[in-house]
Amino acid sequence: MFVSFVGEKHKVRGDINVLLCGDPGTAKSQFLKYVEKIAPRAVFTTGKMV
Repeated sequence: MFVSFVGEKHKVRGDINVLLCGDPGTAKSQFLKYVEKIAPRAVFTTGKMV
């Protein structure tokens, strides 16, 4: 989704979803936690049910 308003300078894009696949022990979760800390709009979620 791409939203733009007439006369506005900033454009807002929709969410970007990422799926990381790899062997166990390849630091996938640690990488995503690091990205969550440095990216202002990042949200870290898992597929685990509570």
